[in-house]
Amino acid sequence: MQLVMLFDLQDPLVPFRADGLKRLPIFYPFKYGQGGGEVQYEVLDDESIRIIYISESHADSERFQYVRVDELPRMAFRLELLTYEQARALAMADNEPSFDLNEEDKKLYKDLKKNPALPLVRVGGDSIIDLRNGTQLCHNSSCGYYKKGNGFWPVVTLPPIPVNGTTSFWHEFEDASMHFCFGVCIGCRTIFAFNVSS
Repeated sequence: MQLVMLFDLQDPLVPFRADGLKRLPIFYPFKYGQGGGEVQYEVLDDESIRIIYISESHADSERFQYVRVDELPRMAFRLELLTYEQARALAMADNEPSFDLNEEDKKLYKDLKKNPALPLVRVGGDSIIDLRNGTQLCHNSSCGYYKKGNGFWPVVTLPPIPVNGTTSFWHEFEDASMHFCFGVCIGCRTIFAFNVSS
């Protein structure tokens, strides 16, 4: 398990809260599942988590690990609110072909998605995670949705973005058309982590 992001829950721009926590750690099992790893865990306190489910019982052999570094590079980040026009362009693009983007929306969308100085990492919102590949089953046996396809609150999605100007640490994920997705089960607050093709 590797730490992907650490949210300061006291930051007013973070669009979610967790009772009793000052930070929300976002982990992903990069060395499991040959690039398609999944994990579900609960955050016990600011220092510990409990893994509820992981897609494989053992890590992949080094030869088959998609990410081969033991620790992801560190980089501070800050959240920025989208303008109404940016949010509209993203929402319309997410719902194509139901909506046709005009030239202004196409430009805004292209700038948001392709600007290397502003890699698009979406935090919060109702539709940031595309689940066309199926639903997530909650593996927390104390949850009312245990082993049922259920909804969850999106936390963050991020593609394999540059960190401090480099992407080589992503190894097999470098330049991949996919997103790492994180959400919170609506029934028990278990954190889901998985990836989907974009």
